[in-house]
Amino acid sequence: MSITASGLGSGMDIRGIVDDLLAAEGEAKTLKFNADEAETLAKITAVGTLKGALSEFQSSLSDLKDITKFQKRNASSSDDSIFKAVSDTSATSGSYSVEVTQLAVNHRVQSQVFGSKTETLGTGSLVFTRGTTEFSINIPSENQTVQGIADAVNETSSETGITATLINSDAGTQIIFSAKDEGVDNIFTVSVTDDADGNNADDSGLSQLDQSFNTIKDAGLDSIVLVDGLTVTSSTNSV
Repeated sequence: MSITASGLGSGMDIRGIVDDLLAAEGEAKTLKFNADEAETLAKITAVGTLKGALSEFQSSLSDLKDITKFQKRNASSSDDSIFKAVSDTSATSGSYSVEVTQLAVNHRVQSQVFGSKTETLGTGSLVFTRGTTEFSINIPSENQTVQGIADAVNETSSETGITATLINSDAGTQIIFSAKDEGVDNIFTVSVTDDADGNNADDSGLSQLDQSFNTIKDAGLDSIVLVDGLTVTSSTNSV
């Protein structure tokens, strides 16, 4: 196509014609640029995808370097509600008959009944004896109520392994002393040093919490399991 212009005085829109020519030439370059840009972005995306796949593949290979991954053992029980089995890499293949004859139990001691949690028992100290170990808990005047004594015991539970709970019933309030852990090794006794009258064994004052006036609610027990007829004991319910 050819264009003939007779000059500026011809009345033709020279500016418009020039702009159209430039726009037509630029459009082709713009289309080429956009195509090149799309192709480049596609290549970048493909490289990123490949890099991610390689990284995931390398992570999978790193697991293959760990020999323990190939030494795992699976254990199952015919009744998980009674006995749940787990295994480690030292386990050998086999099938075993398991009978749970006794569960491990926390030792618990129940005091006599008091009028309420605000009843005053007196000052002195409580001594919990577990095996050959003794734990003495001071009971000052600000802790001489039933509630205060329970609080004093619980404040030292991380050291003694013994907690105190109050049970309120129609008859009154009782203190339950409990071993935090199961087993016969955690059986304890309670003795008292009574500051009120100096008599540690009478049914008066702080002496009311002495072992002789308490009732063993639950005796501490170890768990007993028979594995193919062989006895296995544990201080907990994990054997």
